[in-house]
Amino acid sequence: MRIIIDTNGNKCIKIESTDFNSGRGFSIQTNGNLPFIHKNFSIETKSKDMKKIDVCVAECEIMDYITEYGTPKQQMKVLGYIPKKG
Repeated sequence: MRIIIDTNGNKCIKIESTDFNSGRGFSIQTNGNLPFIHKNFSIETKSKDMKKIDVCVAECEIMDYITEYGTPKQQMKVLGYIPKKG
């Protein structure tokens, strides 16, 4: 996973196919969707500079977002299953 700036200038997190060994990657805009990541990470952030707790919180934020709003394909890639709604 890495932080990118999309063509419209929005900060996004890119989840690449190599992160989960399956298919195409996808990206999520961070502003409003992933507030912890938006505030605490930048495109200049290197993995060696990240605190372990920050990485854990970021991963949880991504998992929660994908559980709630992800497509079934995204949920299978990231979570390994499709959560039941309701």
